[in-house]
Amino acid sequence: MVVRDAPDVSPSVTAAELAATKARFSAALDSLVEKLKRDRYVIAAILLGSLSHDVVWRKSDIDLVIIGRDERANRLGSDFALVEDGVNIHAHLY
Repeated sequence: MVVRDAPDVSPSVTAAELAATKARFSAALDSLVEKLKRDRYVIAAILLGSLSHDVVWRKSDIDLVIIGRDERANRLGSDFALVEDGVNIHAHLY
């Protein structure tokens, strides 16, 4: 994952702060992936948004589409707001 400056990143943000942001998002994504791997309902998870482009900054979040096994739930389409290790996650269940 690469940390790149986003348009509203202050010039006063240090390299250490950017590295800490990268580490925080990497840990949150790794933790979430491990949980999804153990969930028998989940067929696949697709990473979208800035993290899918290896870009992370302090206001980033994790955007996912989660493909599940239950066709009834899939027809409904559900959006979830989650938090993993202090990182906001927007997930769409399909």
